[in-house]
Amino acid sequence: MIPYIKSENLKFKRTFSRKLIFMAPICFALFSYLVCCSLNDPQNSFNAMTLNWWALIFVPLGTAVLCVLSDLNEKNSFGYISILSRCINKRAFLISKMVVVDIYILISSLVLFLTLFVSNYLLFGSFSNLSNIFFSILISFIISVSLTPINLFISYKTSVLVTLILNFIFLILGIIFSTKAYWFIMPWGFALRLMCPIARIHPNGTFLPSNSPLLDNSVIFIGIFISVIFCIVSCIIATNTFKNQEVY
Repeated sequence: MIPYIKSENLKFKRTFSRKLIFMAPICFALFSYLVCCSLNDPQNSFNAMTLNWWALIFVPLGTAVLCVLSDLNEKNSFGYISILSRCINKRAFLISKMVVVDIYILISSLVLFLTLFVSNYLLFGSFSNLSNIFFSILISFIISVSLTPINLFISYKTSVLVTLILNFIFLILGIIFSTKAYWFIMPWGFALRLMCPIARIHPNGTFLPSNSPLLDNSVIFIGIFISVIFCIVSCIIATNTFKNQEVY
């Protein structure tokens, strides 16, 4: 598996993916600061808005973009012909693509945490709710990982445009479902829903009152459990489909 992962990582050399994982968290933090610097509580508003936009945009769309770029690495060369026609472990090959995308998401998540850590000290002179911010970013990473197999599968079977359009539609549905009792049927909204009890942020970006039903901590375990199951099932479907794919 390690050689497959190393080989897949080399395909990202000098690509936009490596720039995106550093640019995205910095841009989110910069945008949040510009919006929140004039508010009554700029520090907490800055942290809340950054985490909210990260869960809202990067988790569904950032993950989709990285998966699409990984898929394009193959389609822009020989359209998977060189892979499917060789005697290699096709399941290991596809899993390695998922692992590399997840590693890039992890790096981007760490960059976001460091950006918030440094920004809080430089801009406000202190760090507020360090543990909540770290846990929020960790949860967002877990949700992103759960979306990787399905996004790679959709991109492989369709196209860049279809994958991005579907993820945008799922993003909208995730926003709508995240405050409903049936939030658990839309994985694209899990990050937003789980931000509620962890960071005390409503999916619309505002702070939640102390008596809000959205602060129910039980959704954290439920969201993580469903995400893991969703990831495993979509990974099995994607790898088995790819394994049985004929050369085209």
